[in-house]
Amino acid sequence: SLPRIPELKAAFDALASVHHTNGHSTLTVSKLDNLAIKYNILSGKWLIFTSVNTVDKLWQDVVQMVCMYRQRGFAKVSVNQEEEVGKMNNSRVICVYVEDFTDLEEVRSLRDDLRTVVGVERKIPFKMDAYSHMGIYKGNMWGIS
Repeated sequence: SLPRIPELKAAFDALASVHHTNGHSTLTVSKLDNLAIKYNILSGKWLIFTSVNTVDKLWQDVVQMVCMYRQRGFAKVSVNQEEEVGKMNNSRVICVYVEDFTDLEEVRSLRDDLRTVVGVERKIPFKMDAYSHMGIYKGNMWGIS
């Protein structure tokens, strides 16, 4: 079935509006994951942060891994973005996607390939696309990471 992003957003807004009930947080990772599954927003991505100086080589290695080694999946790389007017941001991010975050074998296999085939040694965070649709980013007010 097709992803139902507007329904996901509405359900999240309803949950977030009452995220504290009787002193207990009702906004949990498990509930967010269940919303993603319910509304069929299953894609997610590994985030490889790098500098503007190393992004081209790393991007080339990621593309070769996706296209030649794995022969499936997709990836994207951030473009030049201004952090403040006249001041350039030196960091870039390469996103390497999985279609279904509930397929833990595929999620782990992709991370392992990023480590062994591409050679990524630093921490590689994973983010579900549903979290972006729900407006959950680093440092959010709910403490969800």
